[in-house]
Amino acid sequence: MPSTTTERKTKTCDPSWHWHEPHRKPIYQVAFNQADASQADVFAVVGARWVSIYRMPATESPPHAETAGTAAEKNGRKRKDKAAAAMGRLEPLQTYADDDTEESFYCVVWGADPSNGNAWLAVAGKRRQIRLIDCHRGVALRTMRGHGGAVHEVRFVPHAQASLLLSASEDESVRLWCCSTAYCLAIFAGQQGHRDAVLSLDVRPDAAYLATAGVDGTVRWHAAHCMHTACAHCICAACRCACGAWETRRCRGA
Repeated sequence: MPSTTTERKTKTCDPSWHWHEPHRKPIYQVAFNQADASQADVFAVVGARWVSIYRMPATESPPHAETAGTAAEKNGRKRKDKAAAAMGRLEPLQTYADDDTEESFYCVVWGADPSNGNAWLAVAGKRRQIRLIDCHRGVALRTMRGHGGAVHEVRFVPHAQASLLLSASEDESVRLWCCSTAYCLAIFAGQQGHRDAVLSLDVRPDAAYLATAGVDGTVRWHAAHCMHTACAHCICAACRCACGAWETRRCRGA
């Protein structure tokens, strides 16, 4: 019997709209604000030394069903007008330009100030440093330095009593930072660590595990007790947070 299998064509989806950043440089990352549900339509993009924050236009109702011919004809006439109209509704909220003209940001992540709930952005990249930006005031609050290579990814630790930040770097290490003081609390590296640049990291939603991956082709796991040990070693009265360890700990991977 002849085969009755019907081949399904992969649908090609055109973007609803697009725009170019003024600097016209590569954009390495885009991130929606997942730290504040009330600001879920706000997103940030990073490229060169620039950080831009936008609010998306209101979601439109989906169009009524049409025949393929009718839809193609309408799309041909209206695509440009629709893109221009949508771009006009995209709301620029804030732009940050780093003082270092040689900087090129590779990564961005949203967080929140534990003392007042103000939105934070952590950005990092080529120049081996992490900038913590207060979006409410539009200024860089702190700079975290210590990595010996470019920073490829940053992540806030979920459910931390104070704002803890993790960073993955070309220098083969992952570092844990206290955002209130810019102190490095722990370094995940050494004999059991990565043997090449660390490209990616993530934390389980309950903060029980940290996973890292890199150029050496390995994924490494770190149990939460390693972070807890570093953070609970002592109390930093200066920043009044539960994470302010003065002693930097070096932690082995799983």
